[in-house]
Amino acid sequence: MAQKIKRCNVVEERSGEESIIYKAYDPLLQRNVTILEPRPDLLGDPSFMEGFLEKGRRLRAIDEENVAKLYELIPPAEAGGKSYMVVEYSEETLEDLLARGSLDSDTVKKVLRDLLVGLKVIHEAGLIHGNIRPSSILMTREGRAKVGEPRLGVLRESGGNVPARQVKYWPHEVVSGGGQTGPWSDLYSLGCVAYEMAVGSSQYEALLSGGTEPGSAEAREARYREWHCNLSLRAKPANEIDGRIPEFLSAFVGRLMDKAIDQRFRNADQALGSLGVERLDEQKAAEEEKQGAAGKEGGGESASLMTRPMLQVVLTKESKSPVAPPQPGPEVTGRRGAPARETGSRPAMGKEKSQSRFWRDILIVVGVAVIGLVLVALMIKLL
Repeated sequence: MAQKIKRCNVVEERSGEESIIYKAYDPLLQRNVTILEPRPDLLGDPSFMEGFLEKGRRLRAIDEENVAKLYELIPPAEAGGKSYMVVEYSEETLEDLLARGSLDSDTVKKVLRDLLVGLKVIHEAGLIHGNIRPSSILMTREGRAKVGEPRLGVLRESGGNVPARQVKYWPHEVVSGGGQTGPWSDLYSLGCVAYEMAVGSSQYEALLSGGTEPGSAEAREARYREWHCNLSLRAKPANEIDGRIPEFLSAFVGRLMDKAIDQRFRNADQALGSLGVERLDEQKAAEEEKQGAAGKEGGGESASLMTRPMLQVVLTKESKSPVAPPQPGPEVTGRRGAPARETGSRPAMGKEKSQSRFWRDILIVVGVAVIGLVLVALMIKLL
């Protein structure tokens, strides 16, 4: 007899890092769905389940075409002690596309825009996706990219023991457990995915491995950790690997995956704004001048990045309890925290306006006088 999860008929089953993942057919929706079931050892972890259910409730409320729809959240009380997320299914993921080679620049830019829109909504819901990688990005038949398959729980204290397949795309603040995670962490992962889209999976693998032979899964994981956590290592610009990649796109991807948090985009909304600008340096200059004009001082690496409290904690070896996320803080005033130049003064502007009004009034008076004289002359001539 075929396995069923509630009303859904299971078609396929595979194991994930945090979950058992099912492809199933839902007769009510009349479509295939993906069902995520937390692993048995995590079901017994109260803190994990609390994060799982809270994340599910927030995702359930999201209605955005660039985010895979969460159709149903099934708590343990309704599933005999188990729990499930029933989410949107797609026959193809970005991983499938990359298996056929790198993507052209227009496609990379379109996929980036779709995913940034999705992440913007997720972050505004107070969530960190926590699982941005090619296999979690759904591709529709129309070519739309959707943010799918989130990390099931919140980021927890774990001494940096992040599953290997996630280490490949995670920033140092998560892998090492030595920094504050936030929207910028998802953006770093997205930058790594974008780099892989642009230069190809083999080039991305070569970047992380330093050109050494693949070796065992454990050896690859160690190299991934080393590359992301070594702040002196930088990815070679994508346009130097493939000259067909526009310089702007190469610089944009480089900023997404910058290892210094304060050099990344603050959030997905800011990145979306920059994606439509042809010159990234001009966009950054405009951002810095706007921030400087507001008269705000920089509040550290992550203070300017958080837009609202996130459902997350820091991964750290020393901490014994979750570290509260940063509160909204002042924006960074420049690339190094320097205020932008002043562009003028109000007194000078007021003086110029006064002079303009004076000459305008003079012209009006002269015009009225000339018209009056013409009318008088016409009347005299008629008499």
